[in-house]
Amino acid sequence: MYNFKSNKITYRKLCSNHNIKIISPKNRQWQYVNQLNPTDARRTLGAILAPDGSSSGQLKHTLLKVKEFYTKFKLASLTNKAKWIAYISVLLPEILYLVMATLYTEADIRPLHSIMDQLACHALGLNKHFPRSILHGPLHLGGLGLPSVD
Repeated sequence: MYNFKSNKITYRKLCSNHNIKIISPKNRQWQYVNQLNPTDARRTLGAILAPDGSSSGQLKHTLLKVKEFYTKFKLASLTNKAKWIAYISVLLPEILYLVMATLYTEADIRPLHSIMDQLACHALGLNKHFPRSILHGPLHLGGLGLPSVD
């Protein structure tokens, strides 16, 4: 069921008193498959997805990854041009791919958005308090036109 107010998908837990068993094609023996709770998130294709649609696992993992990269990024002895190329060609596509696979609210994504903006400002040689409206604003209105995580 999709809850439009909370922007989340909810699932009922299947009640089963028996395990699922299948025959292994290799040794023709019975293999048991564990039943998982719909809130258990699992990694698939680089994204951590939960069957119930919860994005908390993915957002926590992505935020830790970005914080680690931010520390390394600030301490790197690269030119601003090299940092900008790394930001645009490596980090931004990786984060956008993971974020597009999850449902989230604006409050959920705010910490990630803040760190990504600081990374962009650092790569461009700007103050970390540079106005975000100029950073993400359209070019024809005097902004820099940078893509936003949200």
